[in-house]
Amino acid sequence: MKGINSISVFVKANLSDLELLKRHAGAYRFEIKEAYWLKLKDKNNSYYEIKFANIPLNKLISLCDTLKERADIEQIEIIFKSYKDCLLRLQDKGFLKYEEIDYVDFRYEKKNVIIVVIKEDDLRKLKLQVIDENKEIDTLYFQRLIKRVFEIIG
Repeated sequence: MKGINSISVFVKANLSDLELLKRHAGAYRFEIKEAYWLKLKDKNNSYYEIKFANIPLNKLISLCDTLKERADIEQIEIIFKSYKDCLLRLQDKGFLKYEEIDYVDFRYEKKNVIIVVIKEDDLRKLKLQVIDENKEIDTLYFQRLIKRVFEIIG
């Protein structure tokens, strides 16, 4: 997938549990910082953003599988460049477009995910947001969704 600037995984976890990720990340550079804005959801837990600069999608999904044993994955976010009108292409495939902002989404209740693509300046943001953190998530299916979105926007 060309044009990817960064990939982030947002989790609800203890910082000590994130040590597991550090052992499995290997040579991939990443940074961990607190995601304060997620605290609005639940002020009694800690939320973190794990941001990668150079990780292949299959390695990320493998890390997510390892990570979800000790943490709740809240969201996966991919920032990428796209010079085509990817929002219209996604709208043609069933995504809902919101005219006020450059934003499309698709709610997939069965797989417990909302797929969102947002235009921000020269970059686009693809988000996979978990609907219900108490339900099981299928990270391999998330990988297929990400690949499918990139196929559509070409």
